[in-house]
Amino acid sequence: MSIPLTQIDWGAIERRLAHLEPVEGGYSPATRGIITLDEGRTVFVKIGVNEHTRAWAQKEVQVYRRLRDLGYGFSPRLLSSAPDGTAFALEALTPQDGWDWSDRWSQERLEHVLAATDRLAAMDPGGFDLTLTKPTLTAQADGWPRLDPINPRTRALYPKLEALGASDLIDLVETRAGRRSAFSMRTDALIHLDVRSDNCAWRAATREVKLVDWNWLQLGDRRIDHAALLTTVHMSGFDVTAGYSDRLDAAALAWMAGYWFAASTKPIWPGGPPALRDFQFEAAVTALRLAAGRT
Repeated sequence: MSIPLTQIDWGAIERRLAHLEPVEGGYSPATRGIITLDEGRTVFVKIGVNEHTRAWAQKEVQVYRRLRDLGYGFSPRLLSSAPDGTAFALEALTPQDGWDWSDRWSQERLEHVLAATDRLAAMDPGGFDLTLTKPTLTAQADGWPRLDPINPRTRALYPKLEALGASDLIDLVETRAGRRSAFSMRTDALIHLDVRSDNCAWRAATREVKLVDWNWLQLGDRRIDHAALLTTVHMSGFDVTAGYSDRLDAAALAWMAGYWFAASTKPIWPGGPPALRDFQFEAAVTALRLAAGRT
């Protein structure tokens, strides 16, 4: 008899970990992949491998449980977790079952993703433990003041802008660098804060969206959530300027640009993915261009 999806013993997961098939995407060093259980069912497994990823996994386990209890239908089902919460298993959302994790965006997909973020923002934060919704991205993360115009790391951005064909932004970056952003951060809605194509599975046949990687969940500012999401969607080649002007806030986009520019100047941590800094730099350029288009 098939085991109910919510009642898989962690021991059954552990027995199959040696056969884990790694999955691509994302920037987390956590171990991630698909395993096939003894009865033939496939599940997705995520395992923390250091202090940070183990803590993130523990938070995700708690978030998945609360989302389930509160009836949020835009996240995969949590099937099992390690006794200490540092590893867990979710229902597998595989391409073989019609789930698309690529950066191929369409209006239909984006509308459903935005509906998922709207539903999250409408939820009562009181349904979550305060430790789960404590803001991690706050006003203090404003990147522009840290971009000192005479700092060599800041000036190293300029040849990168030229190489990307964005030399017209150099003056704008120099003008903003070292100054505090004009954006005023709010903390009045639940936000995911990391919705990208590889954190967002879309199944066109059933018009379903499932969001994963909930370690950034916080009580924060929806304008920032939308700025981050729509920037990455725009980077994929899908034009967000035509139909989503009500979701594009110029000040939030400029704030995110500063945050990403500052992050892109930091050396990657030992063993970290160098592609992350390239992504952050390109995202900063895209967000700044979107901000300029909104002013």
